[in-house]
Amino acid sequence: RAAAGRDAGEVLIAGHADAVGDTASNRAIARSRAAGVARAVDRELPGGHAVEISFRGFGEAKLKIPTVLKEEKNRRVVILVR
Repeated sequence: RAAAGRDAGEVLIAGHADAVGDTASNRAIARSRAAGVARAVDRELPGGHAVEISFRGFGEAKLKIPTVLKEEKNRRVVILVR
């Protein structure tokens, strides 16, 4: 919503995963999660917008709750609007 009222700007979307599974799979899951949010943000913006939308999957690299166990709070997307 913060980006919707802008004519231009930048939206950075970071996908994260928990530490269950291997690193490559977690990175792919996080990237897919971030890409889905990026598509949703783009659909909500008016046509012809000049907002740059980028995304990245961090996988398990930046855990919110440090643990090797299944922790749902680590499965998240962070959106930064500049």
